[in-house]
Amino acid sequence: MINIKKWKRYYLNYFDFRNNIVNKFRKNFQLNSRHLFLLVIILGTFLKLLAFPNIPAGIIQDEASAGYESLSLLQSGTDRWGNSWPVYFPSWGSGQNVLLSYLSMPFIKIFGLNASSIRMVPLILGILTPILFYFSVKKAFNKRTALIATIFLEFWPWHFMSSRWALESNLLPVCLLSGTYLVQLSLGYQDKLKKNWRQYLIHYMALIPFALAFYAYGLAIIVVPILLIAIFIFYRKIILAQLKSWLVSIAFFIITAFPFGLYLIKNYLLKTTLPGEKYLPFSIPLQQVTRYTEVKESIFKTIYHNLLFFKHGFNDQIPTNITLPYLNFPYLGIFLCLLGLTIYLLIQWQCPKENIVIQLRSLFQHLINKLKLFLLQKQLINIYLLWLIASAFLIFFMPLNTNRFNSFFLPMIAFAAYGTVYLWQHIQKTIFKIFFRIGLVAYLVIFSLLFFFNYFTNYAQKTAADFNDNFDQILTIAEGETLPNEEIAITPDIGFSYIYILFYRQPRSEEFRQNASYPAPFGIYQVTSYRNYIFDPAYLSLPDQKNFTYILKDTTKIDNYCPMNKQSIIYRDQLWTVGRCLNSEN
Repeated sequence: MINIKKWKRYYLNYFDFRNNIVNKFRKNFQLNSRHLFLLVIILGTFLKLLAFPNIPAGIIQDEASAGYESLSLLQSGTDRWGNSWPVYFPSWGSGQNVLLSYLSMPFIKIFGLNASSIRMVPLILGILTPILFYFSVKKAFNKRTALIATIFLEFWPWHFMSSRWALESNLLPVCLLSGTYLVQLSLGYQDKLKKNWRQYLIHYMALIPFALAFYAYGLAIIVVPILLIAIFIFYRKIILAQLKSWLVSIAFFIITAFPFGLYLIKNYLLKTTLPGEKYLPFSIPLQQVTRYTEVKESIFKTIYHNLLFFKHGFNDQIPTNITLPYLNFPYLGIFLCLLGLTIYLLIQWQCPKENIVIQLRSLFQHLINKLKLFLLQKQLINIYLLWLIASAFLIFFMPLNTNRFNSFFLPMIAFAAYGTVYLWQHIQKTIFKIFFRIGLVAYLVIFSLLFFFNYFTNYAQKTAADFNDNFDQILTIAEGETLPNEEIAITPDIGFSYIYILFYRQPRSEEFRQNASYPAPFGIYQVTSYRNYIFDPAYLSLPDQKNFTYILKDTTKIDNYCPMNKQSIIYRDQLWTVGRCLNSEN
């Protein structure tokens, strides 16, 4: 006969033993939010340092240009076109942002001009951004939202990839985040009767990152004014209560942004030299073509293009930005952001919960009343909501891609984290709770494993043509085969290929200008030759009479300039071909 009491006692003893083991494990090995935060930061930092700077392999034209401008400033105090400490580089003719080049100067001075030195600033900022993001989101929302937002950011392909190559526009989100956090700290000092010198310093510097954003990426002239105006409107009572400190902060903002303001006045209003400009300690280049005049699409086409950009999960089809053809993480980010934004409005703004879909009129009236409360300063609005709205205005101005829309991603990730935390805590039914938690974690883990595996194994090869991998070695081979007074023809398939000669051979900028031919039709610099380097075979001197060396990319042909029976291949791989055209026996 089965002894029920005996088995019941064994059963209870087993669960007591198991619970004791579990409790001891939790007590000794508890992974709290601080430990998880440090683990995520360490793992993210390790991944960003892994194989740096060899992936991406090679460098892209914008990186080479920004790096050479830094070198030129170090050598002569001018950019490559002779402008002394410019507020904006003419670069190709349509302009290039200056902040990355100025920040890179110390690293190029110490380590020389190479892939490591020009990518050092994005790497450092990429490591620090999630830490700053955590503390900023924590102030705007709560600790759990900040932790989830940091996890999302560390493993978001856009942030990871932008930390590993030197595209100057990628500094804009860092500037906006730094300014947002300093403003959050400054607004939080309202209840303190006495401030220490650190608090005054933070208060005075609060708006400087927003001014620096103008030098990071030109689209800041849309986002920053909208964001700052919104902050001053919705937080005006706090600001007026500390008016002296904020006036100092505004003064520093104006001083920092003043040179860029002069650039806008000169290039967009007067279109001529400014009075007294020669006495300034910096130069203001006058350009025939600007980035904004290049955008000619109608507003309806622009909006349509940008809606498709959203629909495709921010996939802009630019090879350097493509991550995985499947498991598109931004799709999940967009969904969670919309969910988080909706939940925030419903909870924080206390919208009516019943008949929301049917009673749209009452809902709209409620939101209007809430907006009035915010305008009257009876309630404070979330600064990340203001940032999200300010960045969303870009939809109406130009066709977007991942690089142009990068100011939107941080507030989007913050609201995505807010929606995730809410669902994590408030799903009631056990089966749905288990499905959501396991499904979300599994998706993130699987996506991250696939993305990082693909990045470290395939990305360098897939983008080798875009980053012109091994061009420095190809150039060395070609130079070794070229006799004195012979020319080296470089394929026109590399846009602005002259910048690679400047980057790898590093001549002084004044020597480059003296020995280069660079007509500027329609304001765009077309460098056709520099010394014996010819940047399009069409500009060869007497190609049918002289021997010359050529560098071709992919399947480019040179038959129009050198008959096949006179071509001698020296080196060939999947991307490059180096050859000689033997027109003369001498």
